[in-house]
Order: sequence, then C-alpha cells, then structure tokens
Amino acid sequence: MAAVTEPSTTPPAPSPADDGARRRVLEFYREDTPGMARALILAAALISIGGLLALLGALSRQIGVPPAVKTAMGIAGSVLLAIGLVRGFIVFPSVLWRERSLSIEKEGVRFTWHDREPEFYAWSEVNVFEGTTGALLLRFTDGSVRAYSGRFGGKEFTDLAKSLESCRRKAQFSLL
Repeated sequence: MAAVTEPSTTPPAPSPADDGARRRVLEFYREDTPGMARALILAAALISIGGLLALLGALSRQIGVPPAVKTAMGIAGSVLLAIGLVRGFIVFPSVLWRERSLSIEKEGVRFTWHDREPEFYAWSEVNVFEGTTGALLLRFTDGSVRAYSGRFGGKEFTDLAKSLESCRRKAQFSLL
C-alpha cells in the first residue's frame, strides 16, 4: 500500500529567471504632461453641462418654458456636448500616445520616449545624479553630462535625483 503524503502548503521557490523578470523595475515614473489634466477636465465639464442643457431643453415642455428658450437650450446643449466629446476624443489618445517615462531598474536607469529609442544607463556608468531647478543632470564616469528637463511623476528634480542617487549607491554594494 502506498503512503499518503500531505500536500505542501509552501509555494515553490521562484526560478532565477522569474525573479529577474519580477524585480527588474524598482520604481517607475511617467512624464508629467502639463495641461492634459486641465484639458480632460474641461472636456468632461463640457459634456456634463451640454448634456444637462439638452435634457432641460427636452423637459421644458413639462415645466412651461417658451418654445424659443427650449430650442436654444437644446441647440446649446447639443453643441456643448459635441464639443466636449470631440475634445475628449482628441485629448485622451494624445495622453496615451505620449509615452515618456523614467524607470529605475535593478541594473540601471532607463528613459523611454515614444518617438525614439530608449536610453539605458547602467549604475556603473553614472558618477552622480544631480537635481537643479530646471533639469535632472546625469554626470558620467567619463566626465560627460546629460540633462533631462522633463518632469517625472510630479517629483521635483532634486527629489528625483536623491532617489536615483540612493539606488546608485545601493547598486554599488549589490543591495538592490
């Protein structure tokens, strides 16, 4: 008679390849798109106001509004609704299309743009990260400097530089 064993309650250990895929990106920041939130809020407001005006124009017969006002409310509401929808359908895809990001990875830092090849810098290539009032500076071990002026994740350049510098120092001691 075969012995019955209890099923194991511990999950299997991840393979090294699986571990690398899961922990490759430590932090991820999308580039801030100034004006996009305002444009999307405006589109939503136009849709809401336009829909409300069109609804009130349709209900005006029951509440005793003159026909001229009913027509004006219906037209104004429909126009605002259409403008809001068009603005929303134009602005929203542009937010999704504009893929710019900074990812802090186990091996280094990667800048990604939708219109060109991503740039990857290993931790060993970068001497120091500095944040100024207008840019993030990468000073390389060969003496060259690279500046990035795009804002990422709503962070100030100095705070972003501190995060990157902390990861760079941890990577030197294999702590990532």
